[in-house]
Amino acid sequence: MASITRSSRAIATRLVTSSPRHGRPTHFHHHAPAPIQVGQEQQHHSPSSPRPLPLSPFGAVVVAGTTALSMGVMMSPDAAHSRAACILPPPPIISPKFQTTTAADWDLADEIGSGAFGVVRLGIRRTTGEVGAIKMQKDAREPSMQRELDALQRIKAKGGHKNIVDLKDVFEHNGHTCIVTEFVSGGELFEHIVRYGAFEEPRARKMMQDIVEGVAFLHDHGLVHKDLKPENVLLRFSDKRDDNPATLVDFGSAGPASRVLDTDIGTTVYLPPEVLRRGGVCTPAADVWAMGCILYIVLTGRHPFDIDGTAPEKTIESRIRKGHVSFKHAACQHLSSDAKDLIRHMLQKDPEMRPSAKQVLAHPWMTQQHQLVLDIVMMGAATVATDNSQTRSKKPLML
Repeated sequence: MASITRSSRAIATRLVTSSPRHGRPTHFHHHAPAPIQVGQEQQHHSPSSPRPLPLSPFGAVVVAGTTALSMGVMMSPDAAHSRAACILPPPPIISPKFQTTTAADWDLADEIGSGAFGVVRLGIRRTTGEVGAIKMQKDAREPSMQRELDALQRIKAKGGHKNIVDLKDVFEHNGHTCIVTEFVSGGELFEHIVRYGAFEEPRARKMMQDIVEGVAFLHDHGLVHKDLKPENVLLRFSDKRDDNPATLVDFGSAGPASRVLDTDIGTTVYLPPEVLRRGGVCTPAADVWAMGCILYIVLTGRHPFDIDGTAPEKTIESRIRKGHVSFKHAACQHLSSDAKDLIRHMLQKDPEMRPSAKQVLAHPWMTQQHQLVLDIVMMGAATVATDNSQTRSKKPLML
């Protein structure tokens, strides 16, 4: 049993509320919920070592087939997870042109979020009644605001993705730069874990497919999110249901692969070993690591490097650098061998050994391939047994 809260000290019990390296708050603010007991039916599965990932149907690791002019970095498939993929910060990038409106086109409603960046308010477009979430930043030169706008505009220019928050509008209002995105009403993944407890594997699988597909789209177009965590995943519906589409939000750290800077990176306890090192390079492999942490949390209600929820942040960083993931805690005993295998691959210490986002999608746990094979074998065995029984019961043919 694990008590999940937003304690300012216990990282595993608060799951994901550790402070960002650059102090930027999460997408929305929250009231601290009462502790909720998370229980799981416990079944023993002996831990197994990672087995090789199946070949991805997409071939080798694929990242960014874009030009340095349009994306600020050139990355070949072979360099997708390489520390040498981009060892210097990319040059300043001019955002693609986006048609803007004015504040007169939007009615500003309730405040739904706040932080150091400013506030997030609900907005209603006067001409259509469309609802949006409006992030209002006082200082238009704030780097995180510019990074978010650059990323969202690029995603929009590439046709968008169903699992990435859609950019609706940009305008100025009383000295504030306002970014309007679609309003996703179901709340954060974090809040769903607090409210309903850890996910059963079928529900977790569908949600993770949404997250990984969105991240794969980013990587295909030369972007790294750099701040993936349960707070930055919104769900469409607030209730507990198996089919609850997930949407990636908060692109204030996003950009091309680059050398790590304290001012442009996400949340410490979701960063991989290579990024925690001074001067490390943040590549798509960093997003895969963060998704591995998310999967562990979704399935167990605990952070993989702070199982008991009592370790200070420095201790967690030390554990991350060592890169050892344990499944010995009682909260992990119900996990399937395929789930553990996928987590082990995603949390490989060496970024070169981690799968790409598309290879994650091809893992048996994601495709249910392993379970499907077992089902087919069992069905075949049952059919053979039935046929044999019927054969034995038949009388000899009389001529």
